[in-house]
Amino acid sequence: MKRLLVGAVAVLVGFIVLAFPCYARAPRDDAALAAPVQNGLLTGYVRDLLTGQAVPNAFVHLRDRPDGVYTDRNGYYQLSVPPGEWELAVIAPDYLAMSKARLSVLAGKTRQITFDLVLANPSPEQDEILFHTLVSPPEQNGADEPVVSGVSAASVPSSIRVLMPDGQVVEMDLDEYLKGVVPSEIPAYAGMEALKAQAIAARSYAVTSWNHPAEGANVCTTQHCQVWGETHYARTDEAVEATSGMVAEYGGQTIRAYYFAHCDGHTRNSEDVWVQALPYCRSVECVCGFDFMWGHGVGMCQRGAMEMADRGFTFDEILEHYYTGVSIYGWEPAPTPTPSPVITMTYVLTEGWNMLSLPMLLSDANAEAVFAPVAGKIDLAMQYDAFESYARWKVFNAVLPDQSNIEQIDARYGIWLRATEACTLTVSGERILTATDVPLNTGTNLVGYPSTTTRPIAEALSSIEGKYVRVYTYNAAGVPSPWLLFDFTAPALANTLTAMVPGSGYWIDVTQPCVWRVEP
Repeated sequence: MKRLLVGAVAVLVGFIVLAFPCYARAPRDDAALAAPVQNGLLTGYVRDLLTGQAVPNAFVHLRDRPDGVYTDRNGYYQLSVPPGEWELAVIAPDYLAMSKARLSVLAGKTRQITFDLVLANPSPEQDEILFHTLVSPPEQNGADEPVVSGVSAASVPSSIRVLMPDGQVVEMDLDEYLKGVVPSEIPAYAGMEALKAQAIAARSYAVTSWNHPAEGANVCTTQHCQVWGETHYARTDEAVEATSGMVAEYGGQTIRAYYFAHCDGHTRNSEDVWVQALPYCRSVECVCGFDFMWGHGVGMCQRGAMEMADRGFTFDEILEHYYTGVSIYGWEPAPTPTPSPVITMTYVLTEGWNMLSLPMLLSDANAEAVFAPVAGKIDLAMQYDAFESYARWKVFNAVLPDQSNIEQIDARYGIWLRATEACTLTVSGERILTATDVPLNTGTNLVGYPSTTTRPIAEALSSIEGKYVRVYTYNAAGVPSPWLLFDFTAPALANTLTAMVPGSGYWIDVTQPCVWRVEP
């Protein structure tokens, strides 16, 4: 019996092999047998640059990827990352969004990266310390620098050769190089027009450089040329991208755009410091506010550029002030449109609550007059004053007018409007032609958007960068949810609100009292 059983099994196995050869010996799959790729680990601390104190609840993530981690109460983070080269970013309320680029991560290895965050809106005292911490006096020497002469402004190269600290020469995309230069040469919290001026000056200097001929490099990463680092900021990246391809030109040639930290009230002629008299490096008055020199004094005073930007000068005006007789190649000022003095907006209201604002100057701002076109179709309009201690809600009661306490409809404030049936509200008024200041109190504020221009959230709220945490609005017809949210601490893909739109009302959460300046 035992022999019969063994024989039967042998026959059965043989049958299976003949009928189903794939089960007898499967083909080798090296990919399937290979061990899964092991991640690397990025760890470190997020601190305040000024105080050295930990920054808890900062969001640390890979650039352009939504997944990430929050720092603990000690500012510590730990992030598992696939092997490769990455840019690691961090965002936190009250601080500038920053990142570290060109980070190599190896499988199974740990790399420590520490972030020292910079305040988005430092006080004058903090600014004084930060400026001298972040800006290094240049060692540019116009007397002995090998210069690439005759660089046509119309043929700016797309890449540059950089001598790295380890002696290697790396060819970089020009704008990627500048994203590491601009925040290393000027504080990233400077006005955007100053940052743009710095980006153009740095680009002009770079493409006219051949400072390390023995190594075959245009520039190095130190004060000898232009300081370059792996630290990026969202604002300085924006400045570089906004001025891509732009250089300062004189007579059709890209200029040698020297710059320095600050002067003593006037810059210097190039021949008074070095030998060569550059026609565009002439002594000019400066508004930097210092009475002593920090740097060589030739070209653009960076502190003066920051002050000019704060006074409302544009990047081209800044550059044309410090570099005599130059123009900006690659940029054409947009023609100033002649706006219509009167605008009309139509609001389609659904039954129930609607959130809106009126971005115009009303000839009659009385609530009853404003809502007259929908009389009998609405019963309540409400505005919220965050500065009031108790009765923060102001009400227009269309049914019981004597219970109303809204005197005037103000473009600075959002409106909750309750319709008793679907209807259409049409309102006309004068276009707002100048910037509007909207006061905000700590916590939640219901605001209007007194502008006729749709802008991305970050651009619309640039004047209060670092002071807001969340922005949300209510679209009564929205699907699947009427609520749209932008959370500063959340990954970009998690936000459903991306822009501020004329006619909408918004809740803005801020961390301190501030003034939001809205451009028309």
